Formats: sequence, structure tokens, C-alpha cells
Amino acid sequence: MIARCLASCVMMGALLAAIPAEAKPFSGACYTVHGRLTQTNGTPSLRIWKIGTRHKLGVFDCTGKDESAKALPGNVKVIAGTFAQAQVTGDFLVCPLRTERLGEMQPVCIRKATHLVRGAP
Repeated sequence: MIARCLASCVMMGALLAAIPAEAKPFSGACYTVHGRLTQTNGTPSLRIWKIGTRHKLGVFDCTGKDESAKALPGNVKVIAGTFAQAQVTGDFLVCPLRTERLGEMQPVCIRKATHLVRGAP
């Protein structure tokens, strides 16, 4: 019984992995967060700190890849550089790539960014 269940779980995982990342839906509604985008050591290297909290969001491109040139909108790249060499504060429209888990960094992709300021205000 357990072996049959395990085999089914493995097959389901393989099926989900075979779906192109572009076709996978976001795990929740997109929302706007006021935060500071920085590049750090670790994975993912791009992160948004939600100002006023201790919560951080890990930034990926919308297909789930980190370290991707597509992870940042064009207006952010103009201010911060392709991989956020400079900190940028602003309002980021983010879409969750996984449901939020208490105590863990939530992976998101940035759909849009407005009110951008270079450096830490």
C-alpha cells in the first residue's frame, strides 16, 4: 500500500515537472509590496525586504529561474543594473511562485515596479 502510494507520488511529481514553467499558474494573487530590492549572497541572490517587517521575498523570473536576466523589469534594470548592483526602493507588483510559509523566504516574480529610488532612503 505504501509502495503504491509512493510510486503514485513520484509519478505525479514527474508529471508536474514536465509541464513547461510558463504554463504553471502562480500560487496566489499578485500584490503590491513597498520594499527594498538588493543583491545578496545566496540563492536567490535578488531579494526584496518588505519595509516595516522582517519578511524577505526571493526574486525569480516568472518561470521560476533565479539568476535570470528576465527577473527584473526594464525600469528596475535602468536604475539598479541588470542584476541589481545598486539597492532600489519602490513599489513592486509581485506574484507568488509558492504559497507563503511561516519563517521562510517566499519566492516571487516581479511583474511591475513603480516609484523607484536608487539607494537606501
